[in-house]
Amino acid sequence: MLFHELPVNLARQAGGEMPVSGMWLSGGGPLPVTGDHGIGLVAGDEPLLRGAALHAGVGCQAGPPNLEENVLIVHQGCHSAWLAQNFSAWLEEVQQVETSLKDWIQARIPVILYPCNGRCWHWQVQNKMRLWRRKHGFAHHVTIKNQ
Repeated sequence: MLFHELPVNLARQAGGEMPVSGMWLSGGGPLPVTGDHGIGLVAGDEPLLRGAALHAGVGCQAGPPNLEENVLIVHQGCHSAWLAQNFSAWLEEVQQVETSLKDWIQARIPVILYPCNGRCWHWQVQNKMRLWRRKHGFAHHVTIKNQ
């Protein structure tokens, strides 16, 4: 009832829109303390990621990073395609991740992969091809049926 008679709500209702019925304010309190994290750069285009990098004093960029320093890369393409229920876009994103992993492994760059499912995959130079042993990419094993 707090917002019932506000002019903005009366205008919204007159225009056929839903009225504002409440607010949820969040985020109060002190900022978390940052420590020695060892990350030199964060790569990704998510606003929360950029804010966390800014708070931690780490540079953030949206494009492909220079992999000569310790880089945290957040790739949201697979998740975005999945939410949009766009299988073709999801498959392209998976192929892009596979290509990146192959390139990093061939360049002998250590990789830690967090697929956000509770697992963590590590690859180091001495592991050879332990992480990605498949002869064919993921797309080779998937059949797209036209309906």
